Amino acid sequence: MENVVIYRIINSPYKPNIIIVMRQLATLFLMLLILPAYSNGQISIATNPLANPTPLYGQTQLVQTFNANIRSGVADTTLLRNIINQTGANQTWTLTGLQYGAGVPTNVRYSAPTGAPGASNFPTANLVSRVITGQDTAVWSFSNTAADRFTSLGSVVGQLSTNTAFTNSVFAFNPGLDGLRFPLNNTSAWTQTSQTLISELVSAGITTPVLFTYDFRVDGFGSVVTPAGTSQVLRLRQTASATISLAGIPISTTAFNYLFINQSGQALASIMETRLGLPPGLPIQTPPPFSASYSTYGALSVRELAAPRPTDFSLEQNYPNPFNPSTTIRFSLPTAQTVSLKIYDLLGREVASLLSNERKAAGSYEATFNATALTSGIYIYRLEAGSFSQTRKMMLVK
Repeated sequence: MENVVIYRIINSPYKPNIIIVMRQLATLFLMLLILPAYSNGQISIATNPLANPTPLYGQTQLVQTFNANIRSGVADTTLLRNIINQTGANQTWTLTGLQYGAGVPTNVRYSAPTGAPGASNFPTANLVSRVITGQDTAVWSFSNTAADRFTSLGSVVGQLSTNTAFTNSVFAFNPGLDGLRFPLNNTSAWTQTSQTLISELVSAGITTPVLFTYDFRVDGFGSVVTPAGTSQVLRLRQTASATISLAGIPISTTAFNYLFINQSGQALASIMETRLGLPPGLPIQTPPPFSASYSTYGALSVRELAAPRPTDFSLEQNYPNPFNPSTTIRFSLPTAQTVSLKIYDLLGREVASLLSNERKAAGSYEATFNATALTSGIYIYRLEAGSFSQTRKMMLVK
């Protein structure tokens, strides 16, 4: 999910500072996109199902995001503007008229704050989500969940192999930002202000916290249509604005993010519009004002175990074995790898995929396999992680 707004600033001494501010503003919305699923019969959610986040600890979820390639000319801009202008009851928001790139798979790993890089900056956090962003880098986002709200506290960027935060990588809200408040329904609306002291800006000489003003409101409900299908949703409009002074030059920015949230609490699609206010004569070239994406969500099926870092690859025998209908498979990775874990019958036909080319950090993992739809017999499960591969047999007895 790399919906980061980058501004090319030609021959300007303020290039690093402006880019940092814009990137952090866009990151605000990205942190609110990845929310675990929960069930509710209506598009009205009474209380936060994550008031107790403990059951999520150690679990991972695959979120795949498809970013639109906004084409030159007015067609895409007009389409997105028309979608944004659709407010109120019983709307149909159709996002299939855009061209989308290949989906970017992201593994989100949930944990308690204890031991996470930068946790001391967020003493009220009770949930951390980690997203691997590179070969040995990740972003840890810190939140506080309560019955009536889901509050984003900030994030750090760090090194996976050492589990440490990089210098000047802390992005913190003061106070924390309520990305969702409950009950969430057709009339929900709230506002907030939050000071944000960004470490990167401090290193660039800006030591005064930036005051952001936020406005959240549900501005419509109906159906959203993406290449992944049609779903009933609420549309939550998030607005963030701020003005900073760089070398005496005032620069204002406003970002509008429109999230299409289904009855399971997942953001199925997003449209972002960014407006940059600059004094005349500043040599800056801005990108198209819009970005758009849609997402698909995998099940919470693989749990990372709290255990010492493994020294070798391993695939353990499933347990129980024989089983009916569910069994547990554990495996270990001494280094971060792209991992597949698949189930085959004795004819070599794939019957289930628990992991498919997903990036996993070093650690020990536990996957649950449910064979309700399969017949009794012997099955083979195979782990592939980089150049390592191993297979084992298991028996389903019904």
